[in-house]
Amino acid sequence: MSGLLLVALAFAPGVFALWRVYLKKHYRPDPRHLVVRTFLFGIIAALPIVVVEGLLMKVGGVDASPSTLPAAAFIAFVVAGFAEELGKLLVVKWSAYETPYFSEPMSGLVFSAASALGFASIENVGYMISHGAQVIVPRAVLCVGGHVAFSALWGYAMGVAKSRRPGGRELPTIGVGLVGAIAAHGLYDYYLMKPDPNFGSAVLVFLVVAAVAVFLFRRAVAVSPHKDRFAAPRLTCPGCAAVPNPGARHCTRCGTALRGLFGDAAKCGKCAAPLMEFSRFCTKCGSFVLQ
Repeated sequence: MSGLLLVALAFAPGVFALWRVYLKKHYRPDPRHLVVRTFLFGIIAALPIVVVEGLLMKVGGVDASPSTLPAAAFIAFVVAGFAEELGKLLVVKWSAYETPYFSEPMSGLVFSAASALGFASIENVGYMISHGAQVIVPRAVLCVGGHVAFSALWGYAMGVAKSRRPGGRELPTIGVGLVGAIAAHGLYDYYLMKPDPNFGSAVLVFLVVAAVAVFLFRRAVAVSPHKDRFAAPRLTCPGCAAVPNPGARHCTRCGTALRGLFGDAAKCGKCAAPLMEFSRFCTKCGSFVLQ
């Protein structure tokens, strides 16, 4: 198999999953360039994460094939769970958290998924090189899906913390989500890494965490502050002040040519605030402007 085809197969599940996650935030979509940037940072972060994992293994005096339960637990919870979940979280913190677009729990889920899928995709490349292209089949579901599900725990927490801004006390909220993600990630890896691997238990952990992640996605949609904030732009005719239909090229009352959907007289159809040209959201009420 050519290198280019291998990379394409390794990235295909992650790219598809990111596209599906992105579509779930339909009330106020995040800027695509910001989501893609977070995905790319997730790829780049894989190298320092691997370095940290190597250092942690040296500190713990363990190797990649643990022969005891304590060694397996150390690798699963500390080396993999702690290093990878914290690394993915820091990617989101640096890439998107402080932007004005990160404003609700759904934002946390979208950007945590972008970071996780970037990391999972480059991780797929490494596993396919080491163990053959056939490993992409189980990894496409369990590993790619697992990274999204684990990261959803701290991603949702980051979204809640950012939306509430509780007097600068965001760390406890995010910390709870991070600890949950580390525990879930660690437990999943533990069943796979212990001397007598238990694949069935690992799959059960995956299914439980995936169910929690699905619940968080649905909850985030339900509590979105942008829910039902849709508005057709209102355009006032400069000639007679009539309000023509959205998209009309000429006023139906006086025939005055209109500049188009967004001109000097364009206003939000919900709160009547002025809209800048090519606006997608009203800056006053946050409504998504239908075009």
